[in-house]
Amino acid sequence: MDGFHVRMEKEAQAKRLAWFTEAKFGLFVHWGPFAAQGADPNAEFDYFKMKEEPSLEKKYAKYGDQFNPKKFDAAKWMDAAKSAGMKYVVFTSKHHDGYCLFDSALTDYDSMDRAPKRDYVKDLAAAARAADLKFGIYYSTLDWHDPVYGADLPKFVEQNMFGQVRELCTKYGPIDCLWFDGEWDHPAATWRAPELAQMIHDLQPTALINDRLGKGERGVTPLADFYTREQPVEMKVTMPFERQKPYVWEACMTIGDSWQYSVKDTAFKSTQDLIRTLVDTVSRGGNLLLNVGPTPDGEIPEPLLERLRGIGAWMAKNGESIYGVKGSPFASLPVGKCTTKGNKLFIHLEKRPDAPVRLPGLQNTIQKAYFLENGAALTFDTEAKTVTLPDKLPNDAVTALVVELDTAPVVQ
Repeated sequence: MDGFHVRMEKEAQAKRLAWFTEAKFGLFVHWGPFAAQGADPNAEFDYFKMKEEPSLEKKYAKYGDQFNPKKFDAAKWMDAAKSAGMKYVVFTSKHHDGYCLFDSALTDYDSMDRAPKRDYVKDLAAAARAADLKFGIYYSTLDWHDPVYGADLPKFVEQNMFGQVRELCTKYGPIDCLWFDGEWDHPAATWRAPELAQMIHDLQPTALINDRLGKGERGVTPLADFYTREQPVEMKVTMPFERQKPYVWEACMTIGDSWQYSVKDTAFKSTQDLIRTLVDTVSRGGNLLLNVGPTPDGEIPEPLLERLRGIGAWMAKNGESIYGVKGSPFASLPVGKCTTKGNKLFIHLEKRPDAPVRLPGLQNTIQKAYFLENGAALTFDTEAKTVTLPDKLPNDAVTALVVELDTAPVVQ
């Protein structure tokens, strides 16, 4: 590709990413027959055991037959996302079990041909647009159900994978993101990743593509619009694409231990911890895609809704420090996490420090300092680059203080 076309592609990518880098916070929804398995306290095996033991798929088949939601309401899911202050939703159109939650002409193992008789991608795409939320479609290239996957992978890639991605790109209007997964067993060449990305760009020019396009491609492939991290075990590790080689990225995480609904999953993270995770992720330049697993009937469990509402209450007062911001300009701070927007620094504190907040290396003049939540003015020293706090912070989870500067922040 010559210089002109490289520049054109960079400009096109920047336009695709504009909403994503503004949004910062989205809802991930894992749903399908695995919710019915998760609701079965007597399930003989864990869902992911099918990866090591393909024979278990025959035992799993009953959950595909049982899956027939009666309480699904796409608008309620969008309300849940908005209650948290989220700006986009990503939905599992097909997970590793091969069950499609859309009307695919390439299989009868889908929600239209089976008991639900419903195209959930269609319903959710329409509901997202009505709620003014961006809509992304998750698609696993892995397939534990289709025998062609194991018997003739090139045929599966050509016929099923390309065919179904083409269906998703042509049947549901403008799609904002294609979120791939299940790529880990084969290199990008096997999945024909460059060709796949080009097809998506041709059919959905504004759709983003994540980095799960082949074994070893996460965090490095130039084909992706953004890179991904998954769960705290990965999210706590700083990656070169955060600061050394800045690249747009997103962390996805469960509220409990499981991606899917499970009666055994009760170890839910607290609202406070989730807010702190959101702040940490955004301060490092990333987005947070927070997951829920609805019940087999199609309802998001109340403990998860409670946490979404709790995050939303914090965002209603502090969202300015999250939406549309850039990550911290500081290599490190003595206390707190920083985001920036224009000439403002947002310093996020989990607890009150024993000394004034220091901003080491800041070259700007401080013009004003105050709490974002209530506007209360704070004392500052522009020579020492410090902000003095009162005895009590206004928020027990995370308090955001605003430091207004003379220009955009300059840090040495």
